Amino acid sequence: TIIGLAWLDEFLLAGGGQYVDIISFHMYPQAEVERELPLITGLRNLMQNHGVSSKPLWNTEGSVGANTGVPGDPASGASGAMPDGQARAGVARSYIGQWAYGVSNFSWYTWEHNWNGQVWFSTSADGWKNPLAGGVAYREVGNWLKGAQMTGKWVDSSGFWTVEIKRANGYVGRIVWHQQGHSFNWTIPAGWGTQRVRHLNGTSSSIY
Repeated sequence: TIIGLAWLDEFLLAGGGQYVDIISFHMYPQAEVERELPLITGLRNLMQNHGVSSKPLWNTEGSVGANTGVPGDPASGASGAMPDGQARAGVARSYIGQWAYGVSNFSWYTWEHNWNGQVWFSTSADGWKNPLAGGVAYREVGNWLKGAQMTGKWVDSSGFWTVEIKRANGYVGRIVWHQQGHSFNWTIPAGWGTQRVRHLNGTSSSIY
């Protein structure tokens, strides 16, 4: 859910758009992030209706829903933490998906404080030293996107999402995932010329 749309509509209707440089919102999607991304299109339509569509759009607070519980502490919650693979996927899909929908900044809430029901990055304020699966995925996605330009995005009929990125040095990469987040058979198109696959756990592998 995007939080604050009704208030933003009233604010912009009253002429508030002329006094701001950025339009921001909060969004806390569940694990299947893609189901809620179209809400961003509605927000952009609202911005267009009020003549502020050219301003940057930021998500200044959000995270991805998980099961309850503290990682490594079965006594803290009924079902424990989200499995590592789902936590990594939730972080990556949230950042990359929002980028694909035109969100230019996403501030995860939060690294050093956690509560039941959300993906965990760490268990303490200095967790960057020993991040959990979500924190590792955050680092890896940052490495993928830093300095990159999005040159293509599409969703096929099978539910696979693809975002194509390029760098100034000629590097071309494609980030691919399935909306339901499970394991699906997928073949890398031969025309891509892909040589290595990078994973959200920080490893990479050759496809030859």
